[in-house]
Order: sequence, then C-alpha cells, then structure tokens
Amino acid sequence: MARQKSGKAKEPRAIRELRARQRRRVAAIRKLNARYAGHPFPKRAAEKWNRLNRELDETEQLITELRARSRIAALDDRGA
Repeated sequence: MARQKSGKAKEPRAIRELRARQRRRVAAIRKLNARYAGHPFPKRAAEKWNRLNRELDETEQLITELRARSRIAALDDRGA
C-alpha cells in the first residue's frame, strides 16, 4: 500500500472506487426512504430498496476482503 504524507496507508484504487459506489447507493437508499416516509414501498420501490441494500452488503464484504488482501501484499513487500 502506498503511504500518504500523513504516514497513513492509502487505500488501493479499487477500494476507493467501491467506496464511491457505496456512497451513491447510500444516497439512493436515503432518497427512497425520504420519498416514501411513513408509507409502505410500492412493489418496484421495495425491489429497488432490497437490491440496493443487498449490493451495499455485498460490496462491504468485498471491501473487507480487498483490504485484508492488501495488508497481506504489504507484508509480503516488506518480507514479513
């Protein structure tokens, strides 16, 4: 992992891109939640809500895996 000037490890590009995608998903979830506040979701909105939340969870798992793999690669680079 590359180091930033602060000494903190910089996340790999793939993870940064996934995080950006996550922010867009969260914004879409919030928008749906606000639009139907106090009311049940219509079928299509419920399907979208479920899909977005499923993708959010799956992507979080992927980010966790990629971060762990990145740490292992960094250890390998240091000869640990």
